[in-house]
Amino acid sequence: MTVPQLETMKLNIQISKNGRIEKTVQLDPGEYTVGRGETCDIILEDPSVSKNHAGLKVLSEKVTIRDVESGIRTNIETRIRDGGGYFNFQKDTVNLRLKLVRVHTEYLSVLGPNEFFACVDLATENGDVYDVDFFMSGTANDMRVTRTDVHKLNGKPYYTWKQAQDKTWFTVPVQNASNDLLGVVEGTDHFTFTYEARLPVLSGPATMWIPVARSDPFQTIEIMSLQAPGKQQMIQEDEYQNRILYLQFHARIFPVTFSCQMSIVISTEREESKLNTVFLVFCFHLVKLLSQFS
Repeated sequence: MTVPQLETMKLNIQISKNGRIEKTVQLDPGEYTVGRGETCDIILEDPSVSKNHAGLKVLSEKVTIRDVESGIRTNIETRIRDGGGYFNFQKDTVNLRLKLVRVHTEYLSVLGPNEFFACVDLATENGDVYDVDFFMSGTANDMRVTRTDVHKLNGKPYYTWKQAQDKTWFTVPVQNASNDLLGVVEGTDHFTFTYEARLPVLSGPATMWIPVARSDPFQTIEIMSLQAPGKQQMIQEDEYQNRILYLQFHARIFPVTFSCQMSIVISTEREESKLNTVFLVFCFHLVKLLSQFS
């Protein structure tokens, strides 16, 4: 793949003598030597200047993560506009017509001088989600995509990233990746979930039901904290022993209108070597439920 060379910001230096400009030098970001010596990058023909008179370092303009986000969004919006409302992309021999789902702002990176990285979710009309890695070159106000790789399809990775000893990153095919690179935890895993939602404005009494994970042979579940208004009651249904948090918001807590933040912190210890899909299904439905109130 040929990477297009982009014009970067240059520093203009004017060299004058006796008040008259003799020449102008344009410098890219980098380090330069100044003096009378023939090996100097900037030669000053003046007997009062030594052969190696000084060093000069030109810094590239500072690019922020917000600049990178703006750059990738601009590139995608341009592609969608030019593609008749779709981000047209070819994967192997298949031509894909995609829509922007989201930009992973947590993965936006400045790789080096004038080099940037972005990770974006794009989806087809039938719901397939492509996680695409974009590499860009340019400046804060002018970034162009130089390379595009499909990282995942519907959450399944084609490759993963590994950091080398020199702190640079490179890709590793999934079939060659270790469990730690894939994020696979073996044995016992312990983690904490925090679910938060802002309740809508209520003008009268209301009730709310929230499914809560339960302990089973694969995992131990414990509610560490629960912050929610109104009366709280944990209900367990008879057939499958599922637990439901039942909340009642009484009229006396509604002077006019009422809205508040609620949160549930759940501690989980799970045997990762055993098959357990129940908890994952619970997490999906709970997040979906709470998102309706956020």
